[in-house]
Amino acid sequence: MNFFDLSPEEKSAYQGKYKLDPHTGVDSVSFWRDQFKACVHPNFGSPPKPEGLSEILCEYTEKSREIMKELLKAIMEGLELDEDDFEKSLELNSGDQIFSANLYPPCPQPELAIGLPPHADHGLLTLLIQNDVDGLHIKNKEKWVAVNPIPNSIMVNTGDHMEVCISLGKCSFTKFSQEKYAPCSYYVCFVLWTLSKGKYKSVVHRDVVNNKQTRVSLVMTNGSSKETDAT
Repeated sequence: MNFFDLSPEEKSAYQGKYKLDPHTGVDSVSFWRDQFKACVHPNFGSPPKPEGLSEILCEYTEKSREIMKELLKAIMEGLELDEDDFEKSLELNSGDQIFSANLYPPCPQPELAIGLPPHADHGLLTLLIQNDVDGLHIKNKEKWVAVNPIPNSIMVNTGDHMEVCISLGKCSFTKFSQEKYAPCSYYVCFVLWTLSKGKYKSVVHRDVVNNKQTRVSLVMTNGSSKETDAT
């Protein structure tokens, strides 16, 4: 991605407004990554450089939101839930979308470093595009499994929204949600009934690095509107 080719001086102009998270120095070998992150919906944010990035990102934001809605419709149908009520209650048209671009350059000591530590995404669904370099692992039955990239594909991860409790009415905390998911309350509507009743689990995953090839991933996290957050 051309953004990572900008000089340090040009990148520094975006510090604060956009999240820049460089971790590619030898003195910070435990996290080996460059990252750009921005909120792209409902308020669109994108740096003016490199030229053309804003236009491409704006179009991708719209298209990814359409994909997310179609996937959710299929999930709601499978769960025998009313998709119209679901979309209205979570105000998906004004739902949060966070875009991040991650660059994992070759690391001289990959056994001592990690690209991203184990985590689960906070939103409903995360859309992931990556190049053909391995590095993504998901946790399955307490074991890490490598996910080999499929060319010209979009990988979909389920997030915390699909596992925690969501109400079609007013939100309220439960003891369970406070203890387990309080750090995620920025996105999540904690309430009275379980959306997927355990059928959809948030995917715990990590990114590892290597000493030969550069890995790139483009991530779009799709969540509900802030208006549905617990208070």
